[in-house]
Amino acid sequence: MEAKGDSSWTHADVVRSLEAQATTEKQSAIKQGVENVVSKIKTLEDVANYVPVGIIGSTSFYDRTGRSERICQAIGQKLAQRRTLLLTGGMTGIAESMGRGFWAEAQKNDSSVGLGRVFHLLPAIGFEKWEYGTTISAGQYMEDRRIILAKCAKVFYHDLAHSLN
Repeated sequence: MEAKGDSSWTHADVVRSLEAQATTEKQSAIKQGVENVVSKIKTLEDVANYVPVGIIGSTSFYDRTGRSERICQAIGQKLAQRRTLLLTGGMTGIAESMGRGFWAEAQKNDSSVGLGRVFHLLPAIGFEKWEYGTTISAGQYMEDRRIILAKCAKVFYHDLAHSLN
């Protein structure tokens, strides 16, 4: 797959790349996972006016000063101030920091709407529910969850703050 002129990939490129890695058998499970996620998100009032933002990143911070974690929390807070839905892969690190920043800001400003806008997509097997946001079953395995997250989000944040350290 060719990258675009500016070396960035479009959302469609990400989805196609991940789908190509899935077997035909898994594609059915992935389709069902996407339908499950979408049905849970659609329970939000006025959901069509929100942009689903997917969070992809490392499960740990190598920056010992806490700078990267603070940057991720601040980005989460800013996202909560906009008409966004936050879709995390349900792991620690980048996703958790952004999710908790989003959650804290939503509690301060618009708890009735904001608190229902954080979704953690996790495989059905071997993972526990988060204590904040809504945990949604997204496939059976991590690979399934990754593809489902790519299909459900319109915009992605990748851990650039982590990469710059």
